[in-house]
This record gives sequence, C-alpha cells and structure tokens, in this order.
Amino acid sequence: MGHMGQAGHIHVVGGGLAGLTAAITAAESGARVTLHEGHRNLGGRARTAEGPYRTNEGPHAVYHRGPFGTWLARRDLLGPVVSVPLLEGLRFRFRRAGALRALPPAALLRLSRRDPRTAPVDGTFREWATGQVGEDGARAAANFAAAALFHHDPGALSAR
Repeated sequence: MGHMGQAGHIHVVGGGLAGLTAAITAAESGARVTLHEGHRNLGGRARTAEGPYRTNEGPHAVYHRGPFGTWLARRDLLGPVVSVPLLEGLRFRFRRAGALRALPPAALLRLSRRDPRTAPVDGTFREWATGQVGEDGARAAANFAAAALFHHDPGALSAR
C-alpha cells in the first residue's frame, strides 16, 4: 500500500478508503505524504455515481454509526446522508421465489426492527438471526445482505 521514500515521507498508492485512511493517519502522525491515484476521483470502489440519485458503486459502504463512519466523522470528512424519498422507496422490488415483490420477506422486516447494538459481536449473523427469525428467515436475510455488502457469506460475519 505504501512505502517509506525519503526520511519521513510516505508514498501511498491508491485513493480508495484504505489508501485515504493510510494517508490521513500518516499525516496526522507527522509524516509528509504523497497520495498517488490512477482515477480522476478519489474513493476507489466506494466512489459515488452521479445521476438522479447518488449511488455507491462498490462494496465499501460507510455505515452510519459504524467504526469507519465514526473515524471519518471525527475528521469532518463525511458529507450529508440523504434518505430515499418515500415514493421512490415504494418502487423497490425484492426477488423472492422467482418473482419480484413489493415487500421483503417478513423475517427481514422483523430483523430490521432489532437494535443492531444488541447483536453479539462474537457470534455470527447466521446464529443470531436464526435465533431471532428461524433458519429460513436467517438465510433470506443473509442473502439480501450479500447484495449490499458484496460478501460471499454474510451469515458468517459478526452479528453486530
């Protein structure tokens, strides 16, 4: 990701979240930093696409109240969070049993009402969700989470 060049000067290759974090942390520690990025815009796979709605293009979403979001907020590096307008939200569709449906599975709705801070850090999402909504509901929730997290097995991630 980076290497020491001249004494006290660090070169960081890549302006994605990891590169930006490394560059900011090194600069805060007193090093001179040069950040090298191959694209016109910073952000790596977390770049935001322009259009009628701003969308995240990659797997590195910055979650509100998450550890990385908190780190960015302390440095005043987060922009405003925009909600989806209600009428647009009503246009969302969820694929279940081979059909597009207006509502997600009931298990997903039940899980969404749980306070995530009560989920165990040292248990998997699959274990916790199974205890909350049963095995089929936990599998459905993990599958829906996979689309947002870009992770091959979100059920294996920490429940928190």
